[in-house]
Amino acid sequence: TKDKSVDTGVRYAFAGLNAIGILACIIIAIILFAKRDTKLIRAASIKFCLLSLFGAALMFAEALSVVEYPREELHCTLQYWLYNMGFALLFGALFAKEWRISKIFNNVQLTRVAISDKDLFMYTGAIVSIMLCICLSWQIVDPVPVEKQIESVITETKYQELTTLTEATYCGFTEDNSKYFYYVAMFFKALLLAWGVMLCVQTRSVTDIFNESKQIG
Repeated sequence: TKDKSVDTGVRYAFAGLNAIGILACIIIAIILFAKRDTKLIRAASIKFCLLSLFGAALMFAEALSVVEYPREELHCTLQYWLYNMGFALLFGALFAKEWRISKIFNNVQLTRVAISDKDLFMYTGAIVSIMLCICLSWQIVDPVPVEKQIESVITETKYQELTTLTEATYCGFTEDNSKYFYYVAMFFKALLLAWGVMLCVQTRSVTDIFNESKQIG
């Protein structure tokens, strides 16, 4: 019996690409911090840019958690925690900024609109808190199981017939009760993206220095 998994070279090459992604997030964060006093960076709200970069780094780190075989429960746990929390941070911070721009530039009544960073942190915190509750409930009620699949491969030679058993391990995100939490997390992420698309449509005509809708698209 042997473990049937993706070729080791492919897995580590994939891990290397994601490690480069994490490094890129760190470098961009350093550049943003160094240029934090420039007009463009001030307009982009550096605090939320850094939050988005941290979320992106977590999503890259999720890919590193699936490199090792055979799968263990820790790998599966890290996979959905890192990806889902990273997703909430990345898009929560990004769309919170876009929401402020939408409120300011689509103010048809021309009344004074004051939306502070504190308000945006509350919106981002609410999004992250919802995802945190989903992941915590998932972890407590029914953590993602490690599934095993045994396959037999028959090889015929001149003198005998050999049967080799191969074992594949994978994270059962859609198995048992775990699938309900998986679908809830997917639904919440879809709602978040739909809100982001709506904000991008609302801010598509805003001046380029504030408008991030094209980059988001």
